[in-house]
Amino acid sequence: MSSIGKRIVKWTIIFISFCVAIAALAFAAHWQHTYLHLFARPAPAPTVAPRFPIFTVRASTNLDDSLSSDAPASFLTDNDGTFHYFATLSQYDNTDQGDAFIKTYTNTDFGEMNRHPGSNKIITDDTFLKTPGTLCYKIDKRAKNPIETPFEDDHCDVIGTWIDHDTGTWYGIVHDEYSFNPWSPDDKGDVLSAIHFNRLMYATSTNQGVSWELQDEIITSSFGDQATTAVSWQNLVFR
Repeated sequence: MSSIGKRIVKWTIIFISFCVAIAALAFAAHWQHTYLHLFARPAPAPTVAPRFPIFTVRASTNLDDSLSSDAPASFLTDNDGTFHYFATLSQYDNTDQGDAFIKTYTNTDFGEMNRHPGSNKIITDDTFLKTPGTLCYKIDKRAKNPIETPFEDDHCDVIGTWIDHDTGTWYGIVHDEYSFNPWSPDDKGDVLSAIHFNRLMYATSTNQGVSWELQDEIITSSFGDQATTAVSWQNLVFR
C-alpha cells in the first residue's frame, strides 16, 4: 500500500473513532439527564410565609350552665379589645322573678369564660316588661318612635349584637313576642295561651351593657297589630 493510501486509512480510522467518542459522550449525557429526572429526589418547596395567621382551636362539648338561656347568644369584641358574651331571657311571668334580663359577660375569650365562669364579670340589665324604664315597657307610650302594642305585653330578648367601632355604640336585634291570645274577646293578653305575634326591633347600649334602649322596629307588618279572624293565621303570627 502506498503512503497516500496508508494516510487515508489512518485518518479514516481517526475520524470514525472521533465520531464514536462523540456519540458515546452524547449517549452518556442523555442517560445521566434521564436518570436524574426519573430517580432524583424533587427539590424542596420554597418556604413561603403564610398569608393569614395560624390559630390553634380547642373545642369543648360542655357549656357551663351559668352561660345558658333560651335565646340565641351572641358575641362582640369591644373597642378596648375586651371580649363580651350576651345571654338573654324573657319568661312569661306576671311579676318580676328575675328571669327577664340581658346579661353581658366579660372575659379574655369564650374558652376562659366557659372554663372558669367564676372569673367572669357579669352585668345584668333587667328587662321585665312591667318595670318602668325597662327595654320594652309600654313602648306605645314613648315620646320618640312609639310602637303599637295592643296589650303592652312585649317580652323582649336581645338576640344579636354588633358594635359601631367609630362611635363605640353597641347594637342589638330585639326579638319581641307580644299581643298574646289576640282572638279571645274574654281573655286578652293571656301569655299562657302561647298564641302571639312576633317582630324584630333594635336597641342600643352606650354604657357597655349596663342598660339597653329600644330604638325602633326593623320589620313591620302590612296588616297592623289589631288582630281579626278575617286575616290568616300565617300572616298574623309569623311575620
